[in-house]
Amino acid sequence: MKTLLLSLVAVVFTIVPAAAQTADVSGAWEMTFETPQGPLPASMSLKQKGTEVEGVISSPQGEIPVKGTIEGNNLAMSMDISGPNGSMTITLKAEVAGAAMKGEADYGQGTALFYGKRPQ
Repeated sequence: MKTLLLSLVAVVFTIVPAAAQTADVSGAWEMTFETPQGPLPASMSLKQKGTEVEGVISSPQGEIPVKGTIEGNNLAMSMDISGPNGSMTITLKAEVAGAAMKGEADYGQGTALFYGKRPQ
């Protein structure tokens, strides 16, 4: 009975950490944002410390700092931009699957899909 209980505890401690692992999003990403004007290519460089994420998105329009969190495979970040109508915050939410991510950018008056992949 004691051996069975110890075996069961060992199995639980083996499965739980694997299910609770946080994706590693640090490093370079090639991004595409689906905008009303068509696809916008960008690159993203992220640093991760635990569940905290920060970095920079670079596009032909310039560089914008981003910061947020990763919980499991769910990435949530935000960035502040200045435009002709003032400044606004854009939130990014994505699901990370290995070397790819797919998500939605919410810019307050609508949303846009985006995709990312690790450079080869």
